[in-house]
Amino acid sequence: KNYILTKSYTFVQDAELMLDTIDATPIQWKTDMDLTVKVTKTKKRHKNGKNTKTIVKTEAQDSFFNFFSPIVDIDEEDEEDSDVDAESKAEYKQYLGEMLAADLEIGTTIKNTLIPKAGLYFLGGVHEEDEEY
Repeated sequence: KNYILTKSYTFVQDAELMLDTIDATPIQWKTDMDLTVKVTKTKKRHKNGKNTKTIVKTEAQDSFFNFFSPIVDIDEEDEEDSDVDAESKAEYKQYLGEMLAADLEIGTTIKNTLIPKAGLYFLGGVHEEDEEY
């Protein structure tokens, strides 16, 4: 349903340049068209053999469109989960830092390689022999 997808990075300048926030357009998928989720439907018969029940399972899929999904910080979640120990939180924080670094690298690569040439491709200014692939 979205016509334009955006993702923006906000930085703050302290002693060094640091990533502050990442904002992305949430994708509004058409019904049953979400490419980031695999839906499997199975029919299961009851013991009496006459009635059937449909079981729907959803499973996350690797997709380019996951780039526009929010990265959730553990501090943003409800702190009522006291079952999570400090070691697990520390491991998640480390994982989150790696995810943010990878996300920023992907965004920078897209900005530097695709966007500068997009206008030239659209206007026909880049010929096949000019490409460096």
